[in-house]
Amino acid sequence: MSRQLSDKKPTLAELFILSKNARANGQVKEYQRNKYPKIIIPEEILDIKIFEPQLLNFPIIPEEPKKRVPLPPRIIAEEEETNWTKLFLISLILQIILMYFTLPHHLSDKENTFLNLLIIVPNLLTCYFGYNMLKSWAEDRNKSIKKTNLYEYNKFEERRKTLEAEYQDEILKFNKLLSVYHSEVEEIERKNRNMNQYENKKKFRHDRLKDFFSSACQPHKSKVEYKKGVSENHFYSYLIKHFNGDVLEESYIETDSFKGIPYQPDFTLYDSEFEILIDVEIDEPYIGIDGTPIHFSEGKDEFRDDFFLENNWIVVRFAEIQVIKYPVQCCQLLNDLISMIKSDDNIDLIELQNKVEKFNTWTKEEASRMAYVRFRNKYLPKDLIEDIEEETLELERKFLNSES
Repeated sequence: MSRQLSDKKPTLAELFILSKNARANGQVKEYQRNKYPKIIIPEEILDIKIFEPQLLNFPIIPEEPKKRVPLPPRIIAEEEETNWTKLFLISLILQIILMYFTLPHHLSDKENTFLNLLIIVPNLLTCYFGYNMLKSWAEDRNKSIKKTNLYEYNKFEERRKTLEAEYQDEILKFNKLLSVYHSEVEEIERKNRNMNQYENKKKFRHDRLKDFFSSACQPHKSKVEYKKGVSENHFYSYLIKHFNGDVLEESYIETDSFKGIPYQPDFTLYDSEFEILIDVEIDEPYIGIDGTPIHFSEGKDEFRDDFFLENNWIVVRFAEIQVIKYPVQCCQLLNDLISMIKSDDNIDLIELQNKVEKFNTWTKEEASRMAYVRFRNKYLPKDLIEDIEEETLELERKFLNSES
């Protein structure tokens, strides 16, 4: 999309450029779109001139792995060790005491002895076998508990070793990733430093500008010669002095999709270093032969300018009175415009417009009044006044009556 700095509302990029170097000491502090000279620049150029390279983002730092520890084994408490011999003796003593108090005392000694043996022997056997069974059961249970605990511990150790090995592998991978991360950070910091350096920014913008202008639609030598305005040859002599062979006349541009009369710049100013193409126009208020109003506001010039902008050209329009009275300043404006584009400075439209004494644009009615009073005769040299009566401006008349 292109931007025409004529009667349209300025965009943010324009306002930035226009306010960047506002004139002081009583000078005009804004670019005046209703005055000549008109400096009409594609939006892409203004964007490139203020463009800041996009700094590279840093990578995400790798996350250090966490050491994992398995759940502790489920240890079953063993049965406390029992003094089975002591327990057996206590049981035996208790049985003897119980037997002493329960046995009848009226029996004879022989009878008592037999009865005692009859009671004691089974009790002793019961205590003995009970003692062995309890002792064996307790030992078997403790063995089972020890076996279970040993299994749980071995399983815990195996899991711990597995997790430790995995952790060591993760640490190795992490250290490699961390090394790559630090290398990438250093490289990005280096690139960002380079992008922020003045010379690299300048080269970056210059390269983008060259790419932009290299894609411009190129002019062709016109095969049809149309009659020009009386002031064109006058100004052409000044352009040749300032720009040597970089000024073309009688050229035209068209695209595959273009229909109608090809647009012909009054002059094509060309810069070979950046391949800049500038359509330099001289706007007369009316056609000399019959006073037909031309180049008035809200006319067909805006369509023409948009076509050039869309094809990566710059358009500069001077009022005829300016190129007659201030031809050197007009040439200096064009030279400074090219210098601003090629430099790393912003394009100061205010400064450029103030290089030539400004002249108001005109409406169709104002152009008619100027024709009525023969306004052009007041500033044209005598030799050009003689020619003005035969001025037909064929192309302007054709475009004035075209449908585009």
